[in-house]
Amino acid sequence: MPRPTGHVLTLLELIQSGGTRTVTELADRLGVEGRTARRYVDQLIDPDVPVESVRGRYSGYRLAPGYRLPPLMLSDDEALAVLPPAWSPTAQPPGARQG
Repeated sequence: MPRPTGHVLTLLELIQSGGTRTVTELADRLGVEGRTARRYVDQLIDPDVPVESVRGRYSGYRLAPGYRLPPLMLSDDEALAVLPPAWSPTAQPPGARQG
């Protein structure tokens, strides 16, 4: 069973692939409920990934125009080990002293 961080990274890939993705589509692709997919979107928004919510007949989520994260050349385990600390609100820049 994939870990939540793995789902968040998969969600980012899906949203980066272009277009507007519905909550139903994202939830189906991740194998989770819609509410959980929305929570994963919130986890992307927290570290300032510009995910936009689109309302109306073709509602869903998309990345802000012109925004794209560079590809990560990490294995799944490496990405899971590196990203959660980087997304932490208390994360320090590399080499910073803890006080």
